[in-house]
Amino acid sequence: MGHGSSLPLQAVSRGVKDFKILFLVLLIAVFTGCAAQQKIHTSIPLPDKSQLISHLKERSSIKTLKAIASVEISRDDYQYSSKVIIAAKSPNLFRIEFLNILNQPSAILTNNGIEHLLYYSGNFYREDAFPQSFPLKDLQYLLFYIIGWSYMPIENISGISIDNEKNLYVIDMNADNLLHRIWLSPDDYAIIRREVYDRDGKNIITMVFEGYKEAGDGKFPSSIKITAAPLNINIRYERVELNKEVDDALFFLIQTQ
Repeated sequence: MGHGSSLPLQAVSRGVKDFKILFLVLLIAVFTGCAAQQKIHTSIPLPDKSQLISHLKERSSIKTLKAIASVEISRDDYQYSSKVIIAAKSPNLFRIEFLNILNQPSAILTNNGIEHLLYYSGNFYREDAFPQSFPLKDLQYLLFYIIGWSYMPIENISGISIDNEKNLYVIDMNADNLLHRIWLSPDDYAIIRREVYDRDGKNIITMVFEGYKEAGDGKFPSSIKITAAPLNINIRYERVELNKEVDDALFFLIQTQ
């Protein structure tokens, strides 16, 4: 009787042991499967400086731009949005037409290489007399926001590094008494982000570039987000033409109105 009663206990013991083995096998399989699904992070190598400079020379900065876009401007408790027509020419010429709901210009802002001029609510203004209701006040970097961000004076490169988190090249360069830190795609050297710091190390401009598309003989981002406290500007481009002929008469506002 006692001998017969031990058989179920042995069976239970073997069952528990078999269950533990099965559980361990399943556990290993689960963790192995998860590990196989995880992407292995591999850092991109630091680029050779001469090779990088060669690629940047081929990339060349934007000389002229003609575009249709929508723009959103916010500053403190102020918000403004409009469709715009933009023409720009390096080094310092631009024209921005702000359109109303009928797609007619409600304002035209230009820089003719000498001064900023504004046509607004039927009147002409020079920069020192712009109306308070006009959404843009600091015009110092406006051309930089439109096409100047593409300019990278390679002779001013002071450092090259890797952003391991984003797998991007990072280039530091000093220009116009400012430090420019630029994040580049290692695949096509497109600018993904650009930060500008003053001589005291304070960040004064941050720009993020997204959705590059073919535009004539180059590529151009379909979205540019700009932070230059207290100003925030979002530009979404619909149509872009790069490096085409642009008539300088466009930028001389008073003579053409």
